[in-house]
Amino acid sequence: MEGKIGDILVKAESGKKLGTKETSIQVTYEDGSSIKWNIDKQKFLAIYNSDGQLINSTSLSQQNLLNDHTNLFNYILQENPSRFVTNEQVICSWLTFNKIKNFKTSLKKYKDGIYPVKWLD
Repeated sequence: MEGKIGDILVKAESGKKLGTKETSIQVTYEDGSSIKWNIDKQKFLAIYNSDGQLINSTSLSQQNLLNDHTNLFNYILQENPSRFVTNEQVICSWLTFNKIKNFKTSLKKYKDGIYPVKWLD
């Protein structure tokens, strides 16, 4: 995965309880490669490359974590990216994903959509 980071694709069911729908955050690089951060209904985070190969995974088992996407995002955004992965560019994508938190509705829920990174600065 070389090149600058391109768009961020957010797939989530905003406002729904986690467990109804899976949440995915995909960071695409300008060369077409990508990293996908996938959060499933069991609060389990898996990181995949553009070939669908699992890079790393971890449980997000915090007892008092509420069950909506915004709270889950906020929790994992505060974590050290190297807890999940050590590859420098994957960590870079995680730090870029951190900028998504600026895109919330008035209800403080994350919207689905594609976010060009230049809009996130």
